[in-house]
Amino acid sequence: MQDDRSKSHLNYACFIMYDTIFINHYFHPAIRNQKIFATDGTLQQTFEWVNQNRKLFRRPVHGPIVCEVATKDNDAADFLEQHVKNAVLKSFVVECKEDYNLLYREVREKRKMRINIQLVEQGKLAPVNRLYSESMMRSLKADHGVHGYLDECFDAPDAVMQALRSTSNVHSVLVGSAKTGESIYKRNLGDLLSKRDDGSLRAYCVFYPYQGRKEKVSFIFLEKVNVARTIL
Repeated sequence: MQDDRSKSHLNYACFIMYDTIFINHYFHPAIRNQKIFATDGTLQQTFEWVNQNRKLFRRPVHGPIVCEVATKDNDAADFLEQHVKNAVLKSFVVECKEDYNLLYREVREKRKMRINIQLVEQGKLAPVNRLYSESMMRSLKADHGVHGYLDECFDAPDAVMQALRSTSNVHSVLVGSAKTGESIYKRNLGDLLSKRDDGSLRAYCVFYPYQGRKEKVSFIFLEKVNVARTIL
């Protein structure tokens, strides 16, 4: 196993988004938004246009996503920032195709400003198919210190939550504790996470704090198995 990314390799944009989610816990929304928009003037202009023209839309418009998410602790903030792409965090979420077309036309076509838009029909959550069974999750929590899934570690409007599940699979990513790290290193937890009941392999991703740092272990397989450990 080897580290595939470290703090020193993160680009400036990643540092900016890290800060924006991290401050989610401490600042009034208006102050939080001000700090976010200080690094992206276009995002602020889009946000202000949406706020000033909500009457034009058929349904609520959410976003940018980074302004809608409230993480439950600092570890969750770090893990969410590392897992979700910046383009997704800066996205706006609409609840019908008509609003998608309107927002794109007004912002991208008329004002020539970049924008990412996610469509979640009617703003409704879809049924969630969890990666592990309830009995397996109970075992992971009791024996290996797993807390749960990443989407259980933050609050967001339904439409925003669904957008993050659809684009980033936050409902399939595990969040653990230092005990999880011990199990990864010493108890072959990765082997357990990668095997289905029928013995076939499945991809997984798990975040955990370990010995004063935070780590992510992911497992994917195409033509060959690849396991990557990232020091956050």
